[in-house]
Amino acid sequence: MTMPKKGLRKIVVGKQTYNYIIKPLFYGNSHSSRLTIESASGNKYYSKTIIDQITPAMIEELIKKNF
Repeated sequence: MTMPKKGLRKIVVGKQTYNYIIKPLFYGNSHSSRLTIESASGNKYYSKTIIDQITPAMIEELIKKNF
């Protein structure tokens, strides 16, 4: 699986560059987003639905926990 180029963002954590993408999801009146992170090596992915706003600090924390 490869990440799409449209909407792809990069973040550097621990001297490694990770790719991530945020997709908005709409369910009735609630707003949530699907965050998908690709590992620096490109062979592992982590995906999570988040109801609140997504900040770079949150993404960095998820990377440290899951990679």
